[in-house]
Amino acid sequence: MIAERKFIHDAIDMVEPEQLGILYRVICQFIPEDVPYPDEIEAIKFGRSEIARGEFVRFEDIDWS
Repeated sequence: MIAERKFIHDAIDMVEPEQLGILYRVICQFIPEDVPYPDEIEAIKFGRSEIARGEFVRFEDIDWS
């Protein structure tokens, strides 16, 4: 699998610039939409650590007036 990944990375550089849009659309079909991005994972970890320390406000305690 590592050889395939390296080939794909290297092959991208051989694609003509005007064809990159097609390649982009094809690759996007294989990426699950529910996989978080690295910055989202960090935000989730940060939020969980705040909750663990008791640093949160319950929805019911928000004053909406």
